[in-house]
Amino acid sequence: MTDHVRILLVEDDEDDYFLTADSLSQCKSPVFELVWAKTGEEAIEHLQTDTFDLCLLDYLLGQENAMDVLEKLKSLSVTIPVVVLTGQADSIVDDRVMRAGAEDFLTKAEVDTPRFMRTIRYALVRREIETERLERNRIEQQNKAKDKFLAHLGHELRTPLASILGYTELLLDSPGNERINAELSTIFNNSKHLLSLLNDLLDMSRIMANKLELVPQTLNLNGFLTDLYSLMVMQASEKGLVLTVSANSLIPEYIKVDPTRLRQILINLVNNAIKFTDTGEVAINVEFDKDNDRVCFAVKDTGIGMPADKLETIFKPFEQIEDLIHANHGGAGLGLAISNELVSRMGGRINVESTQGEGS
Repeated sequence: MTDHVRILLVEDDEDDYFLTADSLSQCKSPVFELVWAKTGEEAIEHLQTDTFDLCLLDYLLGQENAMDVLEKLKSLSVTIPVVVLTGQADSIVDDRVMRAGAEDFLTKAEVDTPRFMRTIRYALVRREIETERLERNRIEQQNKAKDKFLAHLGHELRTPLASILGYTELLLDSPGNERINAELSTIFNNSKHLLSLLNDLLDMSRIMANKLELVPQTLNLNGFLTDLYSLMVMQASEKGLVLTVSANSLIPEYIKVDPTRLRQILINLVNNAIKFTDTGEVAINVEFDKDNDRVCFAVKDTGIGMPADKLETIFKPFEQIEDLIHANHGGAGLGLAISNELVSRMGGRINVESTQGEGS
């Protein structure tokens, strides 16, 4: 509860105002600021133009009563905790005002008793809890709408991209198109790049919304490494690089892991290595840490390397090392951030070692 509470007292009797003000002034924490309205109309005006934490509302206000004020507040969509005060206890009145939206009902004789302060505190706490609940619901609904939108957007973008890739590949493989092979290759490569960016953005949005789930399975590690090599060797060869895969004899035959996400992590790392290496090799080394019962993957390159002061930022979303990014080194800067998140969710860790001009 806040240290400063603003209360609107709606009371047509001056003596009752002073009694209430005196009772509130005796409380040291929180500090109460009391604003006085003598009529229901004046109270409505205050509540529409100012901010209050609580309203103390006299049941009888000349020709009107608390029910009139509560109904007016409801019609104007003014939400504030209201505690109704009356000259004497009446269970029928109590029931009516509570049904009309009041938080509580007290007699004026209780204003200088501990129950008065307790009622105020409870009303404020209940409103805080309700406000937090509504905010959580609002955020949850927003997230649901965002997830639905992203899923729809992903489908709408992936479908035409897949068609472009498919038809371009067919044209590249068809005889008679050699004259435009360069243009077709440009279309094909740019479409693959767009699809990769889209997948990264969707993955990062799922990670940030805590919606990305792992599906652990029993994986044949040697078979997995063979498939990974087959996937990446052509990309390395196109740049004149040598791609190697080596595994320590101690590695287990089978491991329990989400194969799709492990493949995604390693493809991200190998892609980066190839992207920033112009000559030499990219090596994938796999070892088994028997003491900690962990499989350790290392992706090494002979590329341009990274400055020491940038190593702590490369696993953060949208971080790119500006002076190392050239026209042919595109990307949204999400691959390493996604890999970092996936490794962490698998209970592992990822780190980098690099020497500028020598490799990573």
